Amino acid sequence: MAKLRLIGWCVVGVFLCVGAGVADEARILFVERIFPEGLLVAGVDRSDASRAIQRAERGRLLLRERDGRVWALVDGSRVNRQSDVPIDIADPDLSYDASRVVFSGFSPQDQAWRIYEVGIDGSNLRKLTRSDRDVDLSRFGAAADHLVGYDDADPCYLPDGRICLVSTRLPGIAPDFRHRTTNLYMIESDGSNLHRITSERFGADTPTVDPTSGEIVYSRWWRSAPRLLEATSQPRAGGGETDLVLPGSPAYGAGPTGDGGLPDGPPVTGMALRDFPGLNNWFLASIRPDGDSMRMLTGVGLDRLGTQAYRPAFFENGLIVGQFLPTTPFIGQPGNFGLRLFRLGAVAPTPLGGPQNFFPQIMPAILDVPDIPLPTHVYASAAPFGVDRVVVSVASFGLHLNYDVYKQSLMTGEMVHLVGNPNTAELDALPVLARRVPPILNDGDFDPMDDFVPSDLSEAVDHNGTFTFLCENVFSNPPIDSVLPNSVPVGKKLFIEFFMNPQRTDSHAADEPILLERHEIESDGRIEVELPAGVPLFEVIRRSDGSLARGHDGQIFHVGGHNFGVENTVGRCVGCHVGHTLVDVPEEPAWTNLAPSAVASANNFQNDHGGFSPGNLIDRHTKKLGATWAALPAPENDGPALATTPVTLRWTVPIQSREIVLYGVRPDADTSTDVVVGELTIVSRLGGLVQEMVEVTEPVRVEGTSVKMNPGLVFDTLELLIDATDVSGHFLSVPSLPALAEVRVESKVLDGAVPVSFFVRGEVNCDGGINLVDSIDILNFLFNGGSEMCCQAAADTNADGTINITDAIQNLVLFAGATLSPGLFPECGPVAETTFTCDSSLCPQF
Repeated sequence: MAKLRLIGWCVVGVFLCVGAGVADEARILFVERIFPEGLLVAGVDRSDASRAIQRAERGRLLLRERDGRVWALVDGSRVNRQSDVPIDIADPDLSYDASRVVFSGFSPQDQAWRIYEVGIDGSNLRKLTRSDRDVDLSRFGAAADHLVGYDDADPCYLPDGRICLVSTRLPGIAPDFRHRTTNLYMIESDGSNLHRITSERFGADTPTVDPTSGEIVYSRWWRSAPRLLEATSQPRAGGGETDLVLPGSPAYGAGPTGDGGLPDGPPVTGMALRDFPGLNNWFLASIRPDGDSMRMLTGVGLDRLGTQAYRPAFFENGLIVGQFLPTTPFIGQPGNFGLRLFRLGAVAPTPLGGPQNFFPQIMPAILDVPDIPLPTHVYASAAPFGVDRVVVSVASFGLHLNYDVYKQSLMTGEMVHLVGNPNTAELDALPVLARRVPPILNDGDFDPMDDFVPSDLSEAVDHNGTFTFLCENVFSNPPIDSVLPNSVPVGKKLFIEFFMNPQRTDSHAADEPILLERHEIESDGRIEVELPAGVPLFEVIRRSDGSLARGHDGQIFHVGGHNFGVENTVGRCVGCHVGHTLVDVPEEPAWTNLAPSAVASANNFQNDHGGFSPGNLIDRHTKKLGATWAALPAPENDGPALATTPVTLRWTVPIQSREIVLYGVRPDADTSTDVVVGELTIVSRLGGLVQEMVEVTEPVRVEGTSVKMNPGLVFDTLELLIDATDVSGHFLSVPSLPALAEVRVESKVLDGAVPVSFFVRGEVNCDGGINLVDSIDILNFLFNGGSEMCCQAAADTNADGTINITDAIQNLVLFAGATLSPGLFPECGPVAETTFTCDSSLCPQF
């Protein structure tokens, strides 16, 4: 190997730019594959439902020398079909000293994909995995025929010499005609001690190792499972129950629970399927080599477009080059994918080339619709090449796939052709360079998992034991300006339900989930429960009426994919919602920003002048002008604006706060905005009574001004009083206009606090008054299958704990002008949540 020769260097962004050196001179390892003639983008051979990996007619493992010569380490075109030499080859990975290559090959003896290793000089070819699975398939009923074959693919070296690989050995059926569930397995360097480390329901692909941590990073699939008419039919199309079925969605039936107090039917209720956010996403997850501590590694919450990631490859500094998937990836088949650069955490990726949107949105470009650009090229693989380039397999965008290998600059996008043949696909290229060995992580003290699939809770616990699900605070919110969604709001009576969803007898990935546990969420938001290890799980959070909990922004609280744990471990997180494992557990998890759970109001705001409503103060965003609140200026020639502008945050449970952080509006020269609030007063109240008053005498800064509060005091209302004389600068050219970007209330719920709802009895449709329509809505709800009422609690007009025809009659009496007992009429007030819920704030003063 040539020595590194530095001619010059510079730092651009996060990259170290090297003038010239070993990367320029590196040899290139790649595979050459010949697919059936006319292979199209969607041309995957799915004739054998027991197979998950696309096979080419033949393949070779090749090495390009520095002078351009190419020779074969392993040649699948010259194979004796009875030998152990593979016919097709894919997914090579280099040992850290660059002396050995591990790869997946199609074994003519096994008639399946297996893992092989060979020296970088082409010597010592050996097969590391074999056909040795021991699984009773009869327990899977009609699905058994789909689970007969199994493949091993896409291996990578670990720093301790072991090898991680993808396999379909664990029986499971995936959607989107992929047919088989993939999971991660481990083997020793000699192929011994094969065992599973993930428990995915749909897919775990493309493992690699994070050079900074030693953890395995892989592509993880959360997917909606289609429910089919019959085992031989296509996915249903239409509406209602015949649409695609989301795990835990309204059409995904849980069946009778047998628990008496729990509703039968679907795990998620109270939401139309069309309103449920689609869940079909690949993202990057990390896991220890022993299967512990699985977590999301990159992603931007529910933003499918921004989170989509596949086939990660690491630079030495921890940056990741990966792919964007417009369509479902099939292992072994090159796809029309885009290229992206990812940073760890909740950070949007940087596009590097190729498609960056999904095919339904790319199709207009294919059909030559104006103003929609057509991608010029697509990617099948990418690997770091030095410090500021990647070696990529690229094809022109189109229906036929003919990939060549290039070097591509991350700075300019410029490509340099390295190797290619018009009749073959050159794929999975790697520079042959020694790499720094990452940290070695020792395995925990627990038994490795095998390929047994339990069909119920007792089997799961008996076979794989249990792990501890520990959410330190389900109410814990991500930081200000994080792209992650809000956590569960406080002030609601909430329950969490846990489901397991292993493969059973359904041959189309739609086995019904099994309810495991149901727990009421206490005021501190802490949830600790023992769950079965080694099986796919998901959770939902419900209101007391069985509907799915939602935040002010409509965000629902449901783990739409699946998660899992390993025996005798603890899965610890805060928030525990989409992407919240990207948030480190704080030292004091009970304290968090509870502002997003409040209802924000103001006596005036710019709703008619740009929508700068007080709700923007609790949206956790400060970086855009539109994410601010601003008071309404006085009408022209009608005197000054109000001398004091009050902004109010109200909670339905009492809370304690130790700090409030106020964020000023970012200056924006284009809109003549440079407003600064110089002073203000913060008042906390409980039941209307003042608890604390704090004078803030320093300007509110864009980056945040901290105000310490007395953590021993309890309040349910927070007022911000801003005098116009204490405001300088302009907001949208208006002088001295009070405006703020955000309020962070670092707080916790009072221990033992009881959630309440605020409403007026009889006002069920939230239209601001009691009228004939309210009675009609109650009758529709009772007898005609009408939609859910805006406020069920208000429909219990006579407060007897039920909703029946008497309540509709009582509403008619109210409409006629009668009085009502008990209270909450005509005044608005709080009632402790029990069976019924009221998500809308119906009180004018609330």
